[in-house]
Amino acid sequence: MFATLFLLTQLLATKIPPTAVKPLAVFFIIAIIAVFLKNKKCKTSHFVALLGIGIGLVWFWLYTLFFITPLGLLVSEQLHTIDAVVLDIESGYTDELRKGTLQVIAVDGEVCKHPFKTVSYNMEDAEIGDKIKMRVQFENLTQQEMKSYNYSQRVYITADACSTVEIMGHKDTLAVFGKKLQKQITVALSFYMPKAEAGVVAAILTGDRSNLSKATYENFQKAGIAHLLVVSGFHLSLIAATVYSAVKKLFSKFSIREYAAVSAALCAVVVYAAVVGFTASVIRAGIMVGVYFFAKLLGRHSDGVTALGLAAVVIAGYNPYIVNSAGFWLSFLSTLGVILFSKWHGAHKAQCQLKGKKYYFAYRAAERLGTPLSATLATLPVILAIGGGFSAFGVFANMLAAILVTYILNAGMLVIIIYFVFKIKVLTAAIAFIAVVFTKGLLEIAKGFAALPGYIYIGGTATFILCLGVYALLIMGIKYGAIKKYAAYAGILLALGCTLNAALVYNTVTVAMVGQTQNPAVVIIQNKQAAVLYRGADKNAAAVANYLLTHNISEVEWLADLRTEGTSADYEDFLQPKYKIEVEHEVVNAQTISLFHDIIITIQHQKQGNAACIDISGYKMVLTAGTTNLSASPPINLFFAGTGRADELQAEKIIARTKWKWLDEPQYAAVLFKSAGTPQIWVRGGKAIVMKEVEEWF
Repeated sequence: MFATLFLLTQLLATKIPPTAVKPLAVFFIIAIIAVFLKNKKCKTSHFVALLGIGIGLVWFWLYTLFFITPLGLLVSEQLHTIDAVVLDIESGYTDELRKGTLQVIAVDGEVCKHPFKTVSYNMEDAEIGDKIKMRVQFENLTQQEMKSYNYSQRVYITADACSTVEIMGHKDTLAVFGKKLQKQITVALSFYMPKAEAGVVAAILTGDRSNLSKATYENFQKAGIAHLLVVSGFHLSLIAATVYSAVKKLFSKFSIREYAAVSAALCAVVVYAAVVGFTASVIRAGIMVGVYFFAKLLGRHSDGVTALGLAAVVIAGYNPYIVNSAGFWLSFLSTLGVILFSKWHGAHKAQCQLKGKKYYFAYRAAERLGTPLSATLATLPVILAIGGGFSAFGVFANMLAAILVTYILNAGMLVIIIYFVFKIKVLTAAIAFIAVVFTKGLLEIAKGFAALPGYIYIGGTATFILCLGVYALLIMGIKYGAIKKYAAYAGILLALGCTLNAALVYNTVTVAMVGQTQNPAVVIIQNKQAAVLYRGADKNAAAVANYLLTHNISEVEWLADLRTEGTSADYEDFLQPKYKIEVEHEVVNAQTISLFHDIIITIQHQKQGNAACIDISGYKMVLTAGTTNLSASPPINLFFAGTGRADELQAEKIIARTKWKWLDEPQYAAVLFKSAGTPQIWVRGGKAIVMKEVEEWF
């Protein structure tokens, strides 16, 4: 209870105004003292609940005061010289840029009392582990799309590079060592295995998905087993158990065998966590494994729920903003679901054994099915909240895949140990062959289940609340011993909720800007029918295809390419349109197309660009590609901005990926909507127009 309320309180604290946290913290501390004085035994649930809320608020306030507020003082127009260590390098939002995660150890020659993390995009020559010096201007993340993600990674300000990077040397920290070893492991696996299998083994073993093909990952995703390609507590626990058993057998004749096995297992946990990165799920598993082994040394029993609560408090205590990470909640809730199921399942073991083989067989079958099912049910509210994908056959895919992953992990570890330690090539190749056989089986499972039509995206606030309501009724049924009665109530609530949701979204038109470039495409959806007005770089096609997938749409009814250069081959493979038109090559002059029910699109080809007007029941939206003149255009309600100039633009509102200079000119008196993710508007039946305002993208 304490850990759960501690986490929920910190999650709430990230959403409310910062000025409200301090008085709330003071109020709950007074309440804790009052309850303590009234009940000196301090064992009531009220006291534990208040303690979790109070400590959560106090710690969040203190953390913000001492670790985040001081960094805000660095944010100004002044340039600073920083000394830092490069922790990670990855591609930026364009192909030309390299994003670096830095650990700042000194600012303007003054050593930081608390070194802090930041990110910068001027990392062309730097590598992981380099000690660098550079001039930067610090900026806050208030208007950044990735604020929640960066805060969950302990990145609270960014560094805009104002000079080239000066490399001063190299520093091998544990994290740097882990990153380098991860890359070396990936190379070693690629040498002894085919590319497809090596990519899967590397992802399972170290979390490095750089050699994993897009098609393979999509198969795992649609099969509902993509989490196996992300290093989690399952991987770490398996490695700890394997090392523990091996060392215990090796020292079986010595009295120190237990201490040696526990020490080796804990060392393996630390090294493995460094290799795969200290993610929330890995740290959570590491703490739980540590609690289990220490309890074993002391001759005590380790309670899974208590260990999980301790791990959650430690992780959220280290960084309160980790509660904004969906990955943290997925790891926490899936583990909680499995632990609770295991307790319930274990309580019925003796009873099933007494009833005979038939019941014991059912008990074992329930164990195989119940573990993935309990994890799925526990994480379903989070999946709904973030609008994630859900496979109807994922439980069965997990049952089969989990068995193979165990063998792949063990074989993969042996390959790495023999390759790096013993350097016996023949033996390495032999074990690598075994790993490949199991991996091929895993690939076939992913491919087979991905072909089944059971993968859907579902989410939204209403769906999330409906799920919580159904769960609440089922829990009440278990608590009061009336499961059939409350299950019926839950079924009625679910049916009513689904019917109401279907009625609300019926015939609604959604218009969205989609793409990872500054010239995003525009996607129009109505009743599972989709149309795309394409512009920007070729890689927009993949972004559009992914957006359609999240709306459970597999093909495009109609597509127009507004680009002034390029061919349709790039996007046809992704979008598979039934009808398409390339405006630049098929010169269109004011062609009007009636689309779906209430949507009319008019396309105009000009000398240096193309324009398209989307008319939904009189509400007109325009987007352009290249340089266009809109003097002859009808009054525009909404303009989708890009990098191209739109002369004679007169629009009520403008929505843009980023702030372009031409949008600042006085003659364009427009409201700029700073976009994050996928900016959208919704139109219902030619009546209500709703605009969703979102934050800046870059």
